[in-house]
Amino acid sequence: MFWQEDEKKPEITTSDKVVDLSYRIECKQIPGCHAWALSQAMYEALPWIKEDESIGIHQIHGATS
Repeated sequence: MFWQEDEKKPEITTSDKVVDLSYRIECKQIPGCHAWALSQAMYEALPWIKEDESIGIHQIHGATS
């Protein structure tokens, strides 16, 4: 079999409209599986973000021990 080039994949584009939001959390520890609780609390406080496909909620990454 001879080498064949892969089909050209579509170029990935991103929006220039990006806003990062940070906030303070005061606690001694945060569970490693906190993403569900975090997203549900944010949906309760800001219900419109659940329907907006341009919004992403990322979990908090901390030190592992």
